[in-house]
Amino acid sequence: NNKLCDILVINETKLCPLVDDSHFENNNYQAYRRDRPNGKGGGIMVYVKKNINHYNVTLHKVIEMISLTFEPIPGKKKVSLLACYRPPHYENEDLFFKELELEVLKADRESSETIIAGDCNYNMLESKNKLGDFAYDHGFNNTIKKGTRLNPKTMISTLIDVIFCYCIRDLVSSEVFSCPFSDHSLAVAVFDYKKATFKSEGVPKRYLGEKRVDEINH
Repeated sequence: NNKLCDILVINETKLCPLVDDSHFENNNYQAYRRDRPNGKGGGIMVYVKKNINHYNVTLHKVIEMISLTFEPIPGKKKVSLLACYRPPHYENEDLFFKELELEVLKADRESSETIIAGDCNYNMLESKNKLGDFAYDHGFNNTIKKGTRLNPKTMISTLIDVIFCYCIRDLVSSEVFSCPFSDHSLAVAVFDYKKATFKSEGVPKRYLGEKRVDEINH
């Protein structure tokens, strides 16, 4: 109600289609749900502030993902959001990355920036993992740098909730806050898409056309 964020991504809602949307309506935000059919675990919800122009909202059937396109600068800049959840010990790991890659390639054709946000259950504090390799191969930067979940048994903090982006220059700040109703922390990233973009200086050149080449040869 305080409208503190423009877009909110929630993982592991554990809702089923029998739960009516009216429980989650808000006057300031448009809500989108991607439930598991049986409501056992998983589930994604995305809230988008109503004054933000957005479209192409897709609830994916193969993996747990909600994708959409929004315009932080109406008519000038498009950003694709891929809100996803990958459960731990997921048997179809290769399928997850295959579908994620397809969505990234689709987003690249439609937008100038792509954000991947969610709990993918890979510890980004480790030097090597499949999600880190995926991010590196596609040019993504992880804006979250601190642990997002404290294992109650080992008391070791892991960074498994990520917010990826291409252009790190648009990032103003990021932070991790404790959450009173979850064993995960809240991962927050602030972007400023209205900053002046870097423009390279033009270099004057002469065009050596076919006519000039003939003149030189003669």
